[in-house]
This record gives sequence, C-alpha cells and structure tokens, in this order.
Amino acid sequence: MKITLQCGHCGKDFEARADQEHRRHYCSFTCKGLARRGKPIIDPNFAIKTCERCSKEFKARSPAARFCSPKCREAEASVELKCLKCDKPFMAKPSHIGRRVYCSVQCRGAAKTERASLEFTCQHCGKTYSRPPSKQREGINYCSRRCATRGMGDKKRGNGAINQDGYRRVQYYGKPMLEHRYLMEKHLGRELKEWETLHHINGERSDNRLENWEVWVIRPHKGQRVVETIPWAIDFLTTYGYTVSKA
Repeated sequence: MKITLQCGHCGKDFEARADQEHRRHYCSFTCKGLARRGKPIIDPNFAIKTCERCSKEFKARSPAARFCSPKCREAEASVELKCLKCDKPFMAKPSHIGRRVYCSVQCRGAAKTERASLEFTCQHCGKTYSRPPSKQREGINYCSRRCATRGMGDKKRGNGAINQDGYRRVQYYGKPMLEHRYLMEKHLGRELKEWETLHHINGERSDNRLENWEVWVIRPHKGQRVVETIPWAIDFLTTYGYTVSKA
C-alpha cells in the first residue's frame, strides 16, 4: 500500500510505500543531496535557458549557468590554432598556446615519424626511400616487400658472385647475366651485338664502373667470303649511326 508524503526540501507531495513512512523524507535524490549540502531549491525562472554557444535550450542547475554542456563551455573559452602537419585549424585552450601544435594524435605521430626517418637506397631497384631507424634491419635495405623478395632470392642464387674468369655474375628478374654487359646495355639503351665486347681499362674485371669500360669489336674470322661479310659490315655501320647505300 502507498501513502502520500511531503518532501522535506521542496515541499512537494510524493507517493511512497507505507513501510517507508519513517525513512522517506525527500521526493528524489536531488532534493536529498541539496538538503544535505544546505543549498536552496533551483529558481523556476532559471530552469530553462538558452546556451550561449549553440543556442540550444537546456535545464539550468544554477542561475549562473551559460552553456548546455562542458563541451560548449570549453569551446567558448578556447582559441583557434593551426596544425603544423596538415594545416587544419583546430580549437584549444588558451593555456595550450605554445605547447599544442598538432590537431590530433595521428598528426603528431606522423610528424614524429618524418623527423625520425632516414633515407636509404634500395639494394634491388636503386630507389631512394625513407624509413624510421627502428624499422631498418642492418644490411637489408629494400623499399618494398616485392624488392625484398627478389633481392633475397638473387642473393640465395649467388647474386654478385665472381665467376672463374673474374667477371661478376648477377641475376636480373631471374635471368643470370654478366654485370658489365647488363649495365652497358642499360647505358646504351640497346642490347650489345654478338661482335661487341667490353674491355676493362684497369684490368680489374670486377670493377664495373662506367669510366672503366671500352667497347671493342671482334672482327669476323679469317678466310670469310666477301658476300658473307657484307651483312655484318652493314649491321656494324648502321649500329654506330652510319647510312649505307649501294653504289
């Protein structure tokens, strides 16, 4: 059975169980808390107010309330700053001026990574890339997983090994080649002819610097007929930019 009681703080009537007559003195926890703190009842004239930040109506708990939420209260007192990473404007407290320079944790982490990154040269394709020192393994410099797979595969197959003739043998895209011929073809922009050979000026066959090479020509063997030599002569002259015409 329920009975009607009167709140000891606001004076309103409320219903309660009969066995709670001697224990219930307040209509709600709000009145109970205000009564214990000795605070007066909220004035009805200030119950509904308009937020000065977002113009939203809210129930005020105090006549001095100006904002509907802590977010609006902080936004009203904040200042506009510019992110050093993405140039995006953001709001911050006045006390954060000079201390906060990034709009988010993501921008701060990206900026920190860029500052700590070092430049390396890929061992497979020769491309320059940036990577934090913490993610770099000693002696293994590859710009991508694809280059790492091919580079490690070339090493397992003997990439860069010196053969019995003293030339450096490498593998490019799975094809074994002599390094000096591959680099010269890449420099000339064409394949070397079968009658062209490379001479190492200093005599070191493993020294494959461009300035250490000379292109030599192997002449046809002795005793070859003139008719059989003419196609080779035409190919030889046209290779080096000459125009051949029959008289």
